[in-house]
Amino acid sequence: RLIRANEADIAVCGGTEACMNIVSLGGFAAARSLSTGFNWAPAQASRPFDVSRDGFVMGEGAGVLVIEALSHALARGAKPLAELVGYGTTADAHHVTSGPEDGDGARRAMQVAIAQAGISPLEVRHLNAAGGLGAIFAILALRDQVAPPTLNLGAPDPAGDGIDFVANQARPMAMDYAISNGFGFGGVNASALFRRWTDELAGANAREAHN
Repeated sequence: RLIRANEADIAVCGGTEACMNIVSLGGFAAARSLSTGFNWAPAQASRPFDVSRDGFVMGEGAGVLVIEALSHALARGAKPLAELVGYGTTADAHHVTSGPEDGDGARRAMQVAIAQAGISPLEVRHLNAAGGLGAIFAILALRDQVAPPTLNLGAPDPAGDGIDFVANQARPMAMDYAISNGFGFGGVNASALFRRWTDELAGANAREAHN
């Protein structure tokens, strides 16, 4: 938003997480948030959208995105990976750790992002359900035209009937738009909508700037 308002040329957006300690593990364990049904096979424990899911697996990591005005990127000789075309945020104020069962806040965040981009929801071919690092996966999915897999999906939840979860194996997929979501504690929801970057898009942006 600062870049769109010409208040900044570039923003470095990133974060790190180093939470493998007794306090963090103990807290999430006490909240019954961690998976315990696959202790014998930890690699199988993370299984979103599967009927046998029973919690998440803690990990550590870091990631950074550089978001900048197109003119600034081209001036320094950078090749854009994707265009950020929509962004939505909402607050549920529902519960300290869980969102409302109807997903209202999450839905509204995505609707705002899609409305900003001026497209139909049907044009969004890839959706990252949650997680900050997922934005990087979404951008790479657009660049490479490959849909990332949903791991350990053996028995999809019937509530997701009709949804292509890209079970277990990545596969080629033509896509122009991908949305990445981050839903945090306290009901903080954010959705970022990205468009695939092409040379034709670069030319169109240049002509628009010239006019």
